[in-house]
Amino acid sequence: MSERWGRFYGIGVGPGDPELMTLKAVRVLERVPVVCYPQSTAGEGSMALAIASGAVSLAGKELVPFPFSMSQPHTTDTWQGALGRVLERLAEGMDCAFLTEGDPLLYSTFVYVYEHLRRHHPQVSLEVVPGVSSVTAAAARAGVPLAAGRERIALLPALYHPQDIGPCLESSDTLVLLKVNRMLDAVRRELEARGLVDRAVLVRRATLPEEQVLCGPEALDGRVRDYFSVLIVRR
Repeated sequence: MSERWGRFYGIGVGPGDPELMTLKAVRVLERVPVVCYPQSTAGEGSMALAIASGAVSLAGKELVPFPFSMSQPHTTDTWQGALGRVLERLAEGMDCAFLTEGDPLLYSTFVYVYEHLRRHHPQVSLEVVPGVSSVTAAAARAGVPLAAGRERIALLPALYHPQDIGPCLESSDTLVLLKVNRMLDAVRRELEARGLVDRAVLVRRATLPEEQVLCGPEALDGRVRDYFSVLIVRR
């Protein structure tokens, strides 16, 4: 075991376009020998790893997948083996980086790893490298200001809080809905009741080649039901 533990970095790789990764994210990834990334327990590929690979060569690095259950991402059971492997490397003095889409501390799987390490392994030095979030990327691609001056903005994962969509529309100047793909019908009803359908903007896979921006009724008619979608309603 090394006298010095390695540092564990949470790296935000942004929404999809590798050019949106920060200079610091690239610099850290270029030098760390161990790179971790989230992967669905269903065995699907990792979007975070694909983004990072577009900006940094990962050849020769030890790649460690962290399997997450998309239905219960908070459970630690699926990735305890991966974490044990990483802790061994950290104890040897190696720095490790965990890739995450968007920003590491905004609705990210990294949050669960981060809090687990802070609680159970306080000897590990942690550092978070912020990334461009899907929220700000979607607003930029759609050309929709999120907030200015004294305006209020609400951010809501629609799938888990459908009952709060209406109240958030009433109490905020801009409402941003994540995980909205399966909740478009409920959102449309709330917007119709308030005459706000024309204010809706749906951005699918912002900054990626398959990006789509739909406005008004087209944003809510169900033609796009992609998990990687953000709906913005600016009153």
